[in-house]
Amino acid sequence: MKVTKVTINEMKSESNLKAFATLEFDGQLVVSGFRIIEGEQGIFVSMPQRKHENSYYDIVYPNSKKGREILTGIILDNYNEHVGKDQEPFT
Repeated sequence: MKVTKVTINEMKSESNLKAFATLEFDGQLVVSGFRIIEGEQGIFVSMPQRKHENSYYDIVYPNSKKGREILTGIILDNYNEHVGKDQEPFT
């Protein structure tokens, strides 16, 4: 499956949560809830999560390091284009 659309919803507050992202795959499947976060070591993408009792777990995630790098790259490239910045992803 290929990513055919990326939507970035930038947060206007001063928190470390910078934006939410939604990905569309082949015009058929939409996955929302990706979070773009500024951490101590740089910007990174958090996968969609669900809360269960006192903890959170990813409900959508790549099953390989390469898959994570591809998704993170697509989301951060679109985020950087959206905000007009060039930030290095956290790896």
